[in-house]
Amino acid sequence: MAVSATPFAPGPPTYAANTHTVGFLILCFLLSFLWFRINGVGVFPLGFVGGLVVAWWSQDIDRAFGKPSQFTLAVVLGLVGMFIGFFL
Repeated sequence: MAVSATPFAPGPPTYAANTHTVGFLILCFLLSFLWFRINGVGVFPLGFVGGLVVAWWSQDIDRAFGKPSQFTLAVVLGLVGMFIGFFL
């Protein structure tokens, strides 16, 4: 019995993973509401800083899987959430 010797040439790996980008965007927005307050006055936007960290992680995950990054949208949502949180 003869065995065919066709070489196996693997292509670039394809990933069909969900990187949960929408979840990260929602988390950035919701975290941005949090402020460090003294006597009810907003002093420092703690949540916005946390939102930036989450946005950066999301960007790294998207890059690893070759997906377009939503970092800019996450920062904009974080800024909107920060201003809303200041007035709450």
